[in-house]
Amino acid sequence: MRLLSRGATTLVGLVAASIAMPALAAPAFADAPAPFTCSAVSDAPLATIAAPSGWALSAASQWRDGGVSVSTDGSAALTATHTGDFALGEAAALAADYAAASPTPTVALAVDFSGTGADGQSSVLTASGATDASTAWTLDPSADATLAAAAPTDTTAAGWAAAFPGAVVHSVGYAFATGGDSAEATLTSVTADCVRYTFGLADAQAPTVALDHTAKVGQTLGVTATGWNPQPTTVTTSWQVGAGAPVTAATFTPAAADAGKLVTATVTGTAAGYRDATNHVSATIATADFAGSPNPTLSGTVRVGSKVTAALGTWAPKPTAVAYQWRIDGKAVTGATASSFVPRAADRGHQLSVVVTATLPGYTKAVRASGSTVVGYGVFGAPKPTISGSSQVGSTLTLHRGTWTPAASSYSYRWLRNGSPISGATKSTYKVTSTDRGKYLSVRVTGKASGYTTKVVTSSSVKATVPFKATHAPTITGTLRVSSTLTAHVSAWSPTATFHYQWKRNGQAISGATHSTYKLAKADHGAKITVAVTGTRSGYTTKTRTSASTTTIAWPKGMTSPKITRQPQWAAAAMNGKATFSVTATGGGLHYQWQYSSDGGHTWKTYAGKTSSTLTVTATSGVSLYRYRVVVSNVISSVTSGNGALAILSGQATPFNAGDPFLLDSWSSVVFDTEDLGWYDETRDVLSAEAYVCYGDAGLANPANDLTIRLKVGGTYYDASLIAGDVEDGIDSVGNLASGQCQYFYVYAVVPISVVNGTAFSQAVWAVTDNTNGNAFTQFVKVNLVG
Repeated sequence: MRLLSRGATTLVGLVAASIAMPALAAPAFADAPAPFTCSAVSDAPLATIAAPSGWALSAASQWRDGGVSVSTDGSAALTATHTGDFALGEAAALAADYAAASPTPTVALAVDFSGTGADGQSSVLTASGATDASTAWTLDPSADATLAAAAPTDTTAAGWAAAFPGAVVHSVGYAFATGGDSAEATLTSVTADCVRYTFGLADAQAPTVALDHTAKVGQTLGVTATGWNPQPTTVTTSWQVGAGAPVTAATFTPAAADAGKLVTATVTGTAAGYRDATNHVSATIATADFAGSPNPTLSGTVRVGSKVTAALGTWAPKPTAVAYQWRIDGKAVTGATASSFVPRAADRGHQLSVVVTATLPGYTKAVRASGSTVVGYGVFGAPKPTISGSSQVGSTLTLHRGTWTPAASSYSYRWLRNGSPISGATKSTYKVTSTDRGKYLSVRVTGKASGYTTKVVTSSSVKATVPFKATHAPTITGTLRVSSTLTAHVSAWSPTATFHYQWKRNGQAISGATHSTYKLAKADHGAKITVAVTGTRSGYTTKTRTSASTTTIAWPKGMTSPKITRQPQWAAAAMNGKATFSVTATGGGLHYQWQYSSDGGHTWKTYAGKTSSTLTVTATSGVSLYRYRVVVSNVISSVTSGNGALAILSGQATPFNAGDPFLLDSWSSVVFDTEDLGWYDETRDVLSAEAYVCYGDAGLANPANDLTIRLKVGGTYYDASLIAGDVEDGIDSVGNLASGQCQYFYVYAVVPISVVNGTAFSQAVWAVTDNTNGNAFTQFVKVNLVG
């Protein structure tokens, strides 16, 4: 509780009143606090009073003690409070003895009804002057607006007690005050007696509570609460399913597992000054209905012997189990409880339907029925019959009807001659007569069964024939060696026939070998060859005769696997000259195919048209360092030669192009485009080219020592200096290269500007000299000036 002065008054004392609690009515939810024992309080001076049982004393500033001021300001307060639901002594019972300066002190009773400290912000009841049991208390005009509006006509303590019999008192206290900031007063004694009226908790009117929807699985439930008195400041709702723990929430959605259980919604309202009001509503949670539950449809042709399936459609939610019951004319078919059904012969002409029953935990079982469809005649699945046996006059043909689905209850047969029935030919076999010669024979099968449409199927026809009077097996002539050609000879048949040939290797047909001659292939080596001759003639039975087999096929006489006795060698030729590579091999029946590689032998390409034992190429700058090899083969096997390379010898007039590789003595090199770097001085330019060199001899060598590069224009040489560029991994620190290692160089030559601009410069070349073995071997590269 907060006690405040009005205007400039200063609080100088507060004392608690003795209290008593009469018996209270039972509250709505919880028992009221235990009643207090009403007892008188009397002591002096106030500053030394100990807090009575259940009360708390707190000093806001110093008090005067024994008439001696110990306070340094003009205000002082002592608060005595008690909280809870209790009986309060009437204020008029307060008596105090005090000495104070003018003006006359005021005694005030401040009550906090809400527990916030705000209700007693202004004095609720006041009395001026000397206060005793006869003093009437009046409502302060500045009191809390709610209390002021509800003030009784009788503002005595008895009037307030009658007006607020159930008010909640959170704290209470008495205050003495004097006017003026500098007033001083000494409270010498306090007495308080009990008067029996109660500020306590009132019973609020409980609301009427109802669910806003039917309680069922999946349905979100809320509650409506009407008839509150007074209107609560806060409302809470709790939900309890069965014996489960209550859960506080505004809404509740039953789950499938809650079906059949009791749900209770409890609503509680809280208002200041009132006991909590509550009420509840209960309902049994029903199962939910499927949101989507279409009638099933019949899928498939509704006829005897054909499977019909119940198509469920889309259910929402999807059921966990579906039961089926098929019906004929609305009556259940015993045992027909699968998702599909095959109508029986007895069902033809009757109405077929299906009933499905869908279940899902928490949902009402749903039963749906399809429409009805008349069961039609069944259709046999019958293959085309076949005929076996010779169609030659005097032979017997046999019918094979195959497997019918389902099997017919009866089958009948009729043999046909050129499509017309043959009298008496109604069995599964038929003996070909002379009347049939040259005619086409077939057989018709008819199947019948109850509930099924009669089925008729007819075989393919065979032509009735007579045998050849005379046939002869073919004979084979020719050399029995690979690459030789064999010939089939057939003596005349009687009557004459048209012959078809099939050569065979060890009894197996050779693909494509269908002529009267056959050239023996590599695959025939070690095998035996035969030929089958088939004779045909209209009206005669087709006949096949096979020759006797040959002896084992051998390699061509004198032929062995190829063997190279002399490999292609490296060849050198002047620029634009000719270079020849050759190979010598043994084995007989040899064939040659030359190949070339432009990447040092990593990949090879066929040299079209180069199929002799020698190869001649033109030595142009573009084929420098090409490599060449040859594949030598015969019908037995093949062998590939080693490779030779072309070394082109250039001259000043026939130089290599910039960027083309070339051979030296122990080195190979490439000189790239030349760049004019500008003035060296007023009369000379610096020309530079990048060069790439690779060592290919034994030991170590240093390109700076072994190679000399000069620029030649006309008959004049200009020395060039070499500055090493990037060096490949493995080259030692002094620049020596082992065989197979390479290095970049930048070549610089200082040349008169007049020479660079002269007409002869168009024929300028770089002269690269290999001095490794003292041979001073030189190659020339055209200067291709860029930039």
